Amino acid sequence: MKYRVLNSYTSKRSLPRNLIDKDFNLFSHELSREIKSTHYLIEKNVTVAKTFIVKFFPMKIFTKYVYFYRPKLIKIIKDFIKNIIFIQKSEKERIDITPLWITDNKTSVYFHFLCDALGRYFLLENDTKEKNITVIIPKKYEIGWIVEILNYLKINFLVLEETKSYQFKKIYIPNYPAPSGNFHKENILKIREAFIKALPENLYSSSPIRKVWVSRSKARRPVKNYIEIKNFLIDRGFEIVNLEDLSSADKIKLMSETKILAGLHGSGLTNVLFMNKHTYLLDIRDPEDNIKNAFFSLASEVEVNYYYFERENIEDYIISKSKLENAINQIEEMINNEK
Repeated sequence: MKYRVLNSYTSKRSLPRNLIDKDFNLFSHELSREIKSTHYLIEKNVTVAKTFIVKFFPMKIFTKYVYFYRPKLIKIIKDFIKNIIFIQKSEKERIDITPLWITDNKTSVYFHFLCDALGRYFLLENDTKEKNITVIIPKKYEIGWIVEILNYLKINFLVLEETKSYQFKKIYIPNYPAPSGNFHKENILKIREAFIKALPENLYSSSPIRKVWVSRSKARRPVKNYIEIKNFLIDRGFEIVNLEDLSSADKIKLMSETKILAGLHGSGLTNVLFMNKHTYLLDIRDPEDNIKNAFFSLASEVEVNYYYFERENIEDYIISKSKLENAINQIEEMINNEK
């Protein structure tokens, strides 16, 4: 059965505070987006194996709920055959719980876990508490930081072993609250509020002053002129932080104290979600990219001022010191005018 949740919503985004005319086309198509109402399924007599869900009678697979984007038909067929063979051979287990499915093949990415997977959870947050529903996590997503977040939010969950298939009398399968990279305000604010509410009392600051640069020292492709940029940032009072090294509590506390969050476009900027209103995000974008507007959209939803400029070329991660300096000067001038 399909149950509709969330009313439709029109997301209206504020233009970047430092927009230049030639870049208008990067954002113009994202200034307003209709977010449709969404839904969840309640299905009976379902088998779950690894990251695969199937109902045998009548036969039904749940492609749009387990893949981030719908893959080609040939992959769907191959995955179906592989998983059916696995289910036939696997150890089968019946567990007397009512499970909730929230993952897909992008769940191991921080942005997608926070905004998409947890977005699906918070569609049904009240039901999960009232009906003792348990989030089920495939073993491949039993990653340290995911487990830490689930524990931090006190979300009841069960990790599914890779060697077993599981049979459930009933399962809840939510759709996404919005197309990925877009946000239904009611849903994304629920996620924000849950993280902040879980923080020990009095640790969330309402007087942010810190300047934080999101480090890419552990990234696959770090900034090529990092030493030059690092020295400049330190001179300008920035702290260079590996956010992935912080616990959820430490991360939320830091974001509450942050006036300017800056860095290359990447998952670390997702943490703008936890900043105070009217603070500042500096997103260093890929050149001429009018697709990756998630942080532009997210900043608008949480009422954070969005600034940007582009790194120097597609192949190498090089940041122009002069562009960085100009953007920071613009932000700090705006901050000074607030006083």
